[in-house]
Amino acid sequence: MNMDDKLAAGFDYPSGPPKTRETADLVNFPTPPGSPPQEKSHANSTSALLTPPPSPVQKASNLIVNAERTDKEKPWIDAAALKTRLGLGNWKCGSKTKTTGAPCKNPARGEHKEIDLKIVALTTFTKSSPELEDKLRKLVGLVHCKWHVDPKWKEDRVERWTSVFPPGADGTKPYMDIGKQIRKALGPITPCCIVEKGLGKICELEIGGQKVQNCQRTVQMIVEQEIYNRKDVYLDYLLRVLEVNQFCVAHKKYPLKNWESRKASIVEILKNSGAELVEPIDDNTPETADHPGGSSPCQGTEATLTSQDKDNSKKHIVPTSTRSRFVPPDLEKDPADFWPAEYDITPFDIIERSSQLSNYKSSYEEVRKQMREELDSIDREDGYVYLYEVEGNNEFVKIGYTGRTPDVRHEEWEFTCNRVPKALYPVPFDPKMKVPNARRVEALCHAELRHRQIRHYCKLCDKQHLEWFEISPAEAIAIIRKWSEWMRTQPYRLLSLRNKDMWILKHEERARSYNMDKFMKETSELIGKQERAVSTSKK
Repeated sequence: MNMDDKLAAGFDYPSGPPKTRETADLVNFPTPPGSPPQEKSHANSTSALLTPPPSPVQKASNLIVNAERTDKEKPWIDAAALKTRLGLGNWKCGSKTKTTGAPCKNPARGEHKEIDLKIVALTTFTKSSPELEDKLRKLVGLVHCKWHVDPKWKEDRVERWTSVFPPGADGTKPYMDIGKQIRKALGPITPCCIVEKGLGKICELEIGGQKVQNCQRTVQMIVEQEIYNRKDVYLDYLLRVLEVNQFCVAHKKYPLKNWESRKASIVEILKNSGAELVEPIDDNTPETADHPGGSSPCQGTEATLTSQDKDNSKKHIVPTSTRSRFVPPDLEKDPADFWPAEYDITPFDIIERSSQLSNYKSSYEEVRKQMREELDSIDREDGYVYLYEVEGNNEFVKIGYTGRTPDVRHEEWEFTCNRVPKALYPVPFDPKMKVPNARRVEALCHAELRHRQIRHYCKLCDKQHLEWFEISPAEAIAIIRKWSEWMRTQPYRLLSLRNKDMWILKHEERARSYNMDKFMKETSELIGKQERAVSTSKK
């Protein structure tokens, strides 16, 4: 491995990065700056620092440089070289792509000047700088394209970028958060079952949003519980809760195998951390209604202690600023039943929203494009275009289509994302509301509402959802009905060629689409005509 490769891989050098042509600026600064002052860790801090004693030996040249330093840290590298090491020299996103793992070639989202300023600010940071990861996350927010702004892509980039930076001047180990180490030891929480089927294959069935939510809550409990040094029996139980929630329905009776190795990893992390831990409080603390099953830790102060708390001499009273109360889990309960069934009602984590909410004409070109696209075999299938919303996000609606029934699609979405869809259209469901070319109807609805579209990240299914719109249900229903009625006028025709049959937009409809203002008005009037026809037939 050559020197540049070692630098890129983040090798720790006892006296700072070596001098190369790429790092010529290091000549005057043979050692990188030491880590900024660190606050003394508290017993209940979830961000304990791992800070072994500094190296007792330093070269004379290092001491001279350190003595010359002012309050302002000196850079260990110039901004241009750091930009190259971070892979930002071409102003591209650079995140790993999902399919090939190659760097994404989409343009960076942020302004070049703002990105440059943040890179300049990073030239004084080392692996030991507690603020490093936070600064890198902000840089990721400027660099990554809209398809790589999910937490998994961000954290992967932050970890790879961190390896570029040198260690502290005194040999201090990188700043490490105990909670982060434990989370890493527990492994990623994914929507898929973790059961190994043999021959290196993993079960690919989904576990569902409810279980993903349970896993995320359990990991949070384990992190806090271990920081506060609760009894091993609690950790054992919570690790079982975590593992059983990572099994799909087909493997719900599968024997638990991973929890012991995970515990060993956590014990090793705590052993190496040397963190001062709080004594466990009395196990007879009554359960609270705030935490289902009496299972979650909560913060408290001396002022909020009950009379029973104050009279119990076995309690370990921690100072107001650092004390934590832990409600132990019911060890008699089946780990699979530890968490009650609860749906997610939190606000969407919106990644992108339109800045042209009132500019409805901005979508006209997209509508025209969708109209003129040839119908493929899937487009020509009949189906239902549906609309729903979910609790906690009433200002947003989802428009989709299905070749089955809306109820079936709702159940699938409920399982995957652990949210309850509230049907808005069709209500009530009527098989007669099936429309021809359903997928194209959906695409036209989406095109017209492009200026109202949002993208949000779902932490339970680990995906971005694109078919959501910031619009009232009444407006959305009107648009669905409009395009459904237009499609019933049979606007496409069959064109038979020598080797291929094509369904294309009729000539008269193509001509109408040149004047989109008039076309949209006339298409909207189809709803009124249809309603009058229905009213007349009933009479």
